[in-house]
Amino acid sequence: MSYYPGQYAGGPLELYLQQELERIADVLMPIEDGDLRIRHVAPEKPRNGLFYADGTDWDPGSGKGVYRFDEDTTSFVFLG
Repeated sequence: MSYYPGQYAGGPLELYLQQELERIADVLMPIEDGDLRIRHVAPEKPRNGLFYADGTDWDPGSGKGVYRFDEDTTSFVFLG
């Protein structure tokens, strides 16, 4: 899930900021709660971020676990 700011269309700035903060929270809460879905296939176009590989159908190199994708090196780094 990604976050891109919504277009400010005028009106009370406080309302716009509150709505944007709630959208940001919706993106961050699943990560904070440890809701990394186990993936059975590599992401088609991975971006910087965390991924949970099942280690069987998809094994980025160190088996089952959490990996961080690094766009600079285009590789998955095993975190545990």
